Amino acid sequence: MRNTFWVFILLMLAGCAKPLPEDKLDYAGTWIGSQISLIITTDGRVLYERVEGSVTTSIEGPIKEFNGDDFSVGFLF
Repeated sequence: MRNTFWVFILLMLAGCAKPLPEDKLDYAGTWIGSQISLIITTDGRVLYERVEGSVTTSIEGPIKEFNGDDFSVGFLF
C-alpha cells in the first residue's frame, strides 16, 4: 500500500518540474536510511520523509535550482 502512495504522488506531481540537467543525473534515485527516505526523479521531483518518534516531516516538490552540489526544493520563490 505504501508503494502505491509514492507512485500516486509521483504521477500527480510530475508535470510541475523541469528535468534534471545532464551533469546532475546521478542525483536521481531512491535513498532510504533508518529514519529518512529521499526520492529524486529524473524529471526533477523530490520526495523527502523523515520520521523521528511520532513526528513525520515530509517535503514534496520540484527542484528549483542547483547551487554547486546542493539543491533547493519548492515552488515559486
